[in-house]
Amino acid sequence: MRSSITGNRITRLVFFQHGLRLVIVEGFIKKSRATPDDVLKLAKRRRSDFLRIEAEKKPMSDNPHLGTSLEDFLAEDDNLEAATTVAVKRIIAWQLGEEMSKRKLSKTAMAKLMHTSRAQLDRVLNPEDGNVTLETLQRAAKAVGKTLRLELVA
Repeated sequence: MRSSITGNRITRLVFFQHGLRLVIVEGFIKKSRATPDDVLKLAKRRRSDFLRIEAEKKPMSDNPHLGTSLEDFLAEDDNLEAATTVAVKRIIAWQLGEEMSKRKLSKTAMAKLMHTSRAQLDRVLNPEDGNVTLETLQRAAKAVGKTLRLELVA
């Protein structure tokens, strides 16, 4: 998993899937093209340790590799809000793209249903692009027969 952090640094998280969970076993700042061997060895050892503890059915509190949540990790570096914003944009863009595919809607046809330009639709479908208004997202959702729902959560 890749991400960019402040100072144009690139980070990598090494993880694996265990059931419905993603377990992060190592994180590092990228300095070269190849992932360092010591990072891969450490990640593999941590994965083995995690799976051994899971197999022994020990309480998770006994797992020496169980750390904070991803949210806590991102909050420590003041990256939580930005990461959440990008994640939400990516999910909405992906969902819209999937619905367009199901309905066999081209971008031109979708833009027409939204009463907007193709360029505006491209901004909606590109989560890295700038600001998109809620009104535009609502029109996009309606065009594929869905409703946009936002809520405040604790």
